[in-house]
Amino acid sequence: LRVSLPSILRAVEARGFEPDEILVVDDSSDERAAAAIPEVLGSIEAARKNSIQVMTTGGGAGFARAVAIGAEQAAGSLVLVCQDDVSLEEGALSALARVMQGEEIFAAGPVLRRSTDDPAATARGRVVPHVRLVDGRVEVVEACVSGPAPAVERATFLPSCCVMVRRAAFLALGGFDEMFAPFGWEDVDLGIAARRKGMRVVRVGDAGAVHHGDLPSSRDGVDEETAEAALERNRLLVRWKHLATRGEATEHLVGLWRQILEAGLAGDRRTLEQICLAFDRLPEVTGSRAKLSGATLELADVI
Repeated sequence: LRVSLPSILRAVEARGFEPDEILVVDDSSDERAAAAIPEVLGSIEAARKNSIQVMTTGGGAGFARAVAIGAEQAAGSLVLVCQDDVSLEEGALSALARVMQGEEIFAAGPVLRRSTDDPAATARGRVVPHVRLVDGRVEVVEACVSGPAPAVERATFLPSCCVMVRRAAFLALGGFDEMFAPFGWEDVDLGIAARRKGMRVVRVGDAGAVHHGDLPSSRDGVDEETAEAALERNRLLVRWKHLATRGEATEHLVGLWRQILEAGLAGDRRTLEQICLAFDRLPEVTGSRAKLSGATLELADVI
């Protein structure tokens, strides 16, 4: 919060829209946010003056649940989800809110850069993440795009660390799906779910934010193999949630069976464990699929 909150406060003050509020959802078990905010602002009175509210999950609820708590309590029609290791660049909040005036737009995100990026590499191009289907697998790839960012460009998904959403539509979709906790893919899923229902997801060229990758994160202390297993599990869960036709499901299951057979013959225990982790959450996939009722587009149509 010492990094992110000052930039958010400056953005709110610059926008000058009186109903704007800042909700800090503390998912630590020792209410660290309540202690840090007066340190950042000088006093708790300053927090009240700037319409900053702190709420707690009690600890360990996870990112998706913490965001849902904030979104449910928010008074505005637009919600900017901003993790505490992200700082907004000047004008970002106003630019995002301006683009979101288009009713058909579900979510808008900034051009995101990492604090650890090489300045020379950044000058040569910007990194744009997108989703694609490769042999029935959902993959996230990062393309380096040269030239200035368009004012508004279509995105397949927006990183969950900094994204503005239309609050009512976000809650109607179920927010970030808690099925993916921990370790990601909830943002990929949300982008696909919104686009399958015909809503637009865009990246805004004149909105910038910095993701401070050198700060502590929820993955600290987790060994690489465990983190990789969770990510691969979630890759499968995204695919299962968005299977739309019998033919598509059949093709995917044939490919999955082939992958299991090859892993078994090769003694690839890690791959088999990752697939088993996904099957453990199969009942949750059924519940998540129910929230997609009314989706008009298939996965291949939106990525």
